[in-house]
Amino acid sequence: MTLPLSVLARSLQAAPPSLGALLTLIAGAEGFEDFRKLVREYLPDAEHDILAGQPREQVAAFAQYFRVRYFPLHDSQEWGEVDDDFPYNDVLSQIPIRASGISWDDYHELEAWSTGLQLLMALVSDPYFELGEPDEGARVALLESCALKVDELVKRIPKKGWMPEELHKRLDGTRYEGAALCADWLWHQTDTPWLDLTYEDLDGGGLEWCRENVDWFTQQWPRVLAIEGSIHALAAWLEEDPERRFRELLDAIRDGGPRRARRPRTLVEVFTNGDKSAEEARA
Repeated sequence: MTLPLSVLARSLQAAPPSLGALLTLIAGAEGFEDFRKLVREYLPDAEHDILAGQPREQVAAFAQYFRVRYFPLHDSQEWGEVDDDFPYNDVLSQIPIRASGISWDDYHELEAWSTGLQLLMALVSDPYFELGEPDEGARVALLESCALKVDELVKRIPKKGWMPEELHKRLDGTRYEGAALCADWLWHQTDTPWLDLTYEDLDGGGLEWCRENVDWFTQQWPRVLAIEGSIHALAAWLEEDPERRFRELLDAIRDGGPRRARRPRTLVEVFTNGDKSAEEARA
């Protein structure tokens, strides 16, 4: 197993290191001890495998094992954000959750998203306009992009779109419920940190490493998967036939609320209702 102190030893044998290099290696060694404590707290049975590589590899292995046991962490290495001088800092400073909330910048680039997600977002009122940050240009650009895919159907959407609460009232319990959940996502009101927080929200903030936080996030993760699954399944369904299916979705919203699929009746309900109907007929 290669540790930061062994790297320091090799550097001392090879040539006199600079003061800056010494400080960096010592800082890395201190970070390693804290990192090892983190591993022993949450992934004790995987300690040997996680600590077998170089510091960057250790952080990646920790994230991979943690994903399986608890929930996914933001993979800084995927984006090239790991500090080579202080490789443990990204994971030690706070719980690096994967924040997928839609930021102001994201909202102004929705026309670059997939067709299905664009159509779902077009249904929803602009959260930034409603919160006192008016900029109609972003919504106009989104609607223009959608018009290229579903032509005149965008004119059936209210000028400001629907609020999340209204979409839930009309669509909950239907096959189109993902549209209401998409509205929650856009408005940062899914009540899950992954879908409500953006990386701007987490910048300089802190999600403290503690068992209580890890357990709470772990319990919430299945709900995140369910929300994301519902949204992306509906978006994929729209993309298979955008114009026809978006018209169907608009009909479900506008024509007196939801067209709810009836729950299959149990045998008890079938026979009970049948007896009741017969009695009413005889009366």
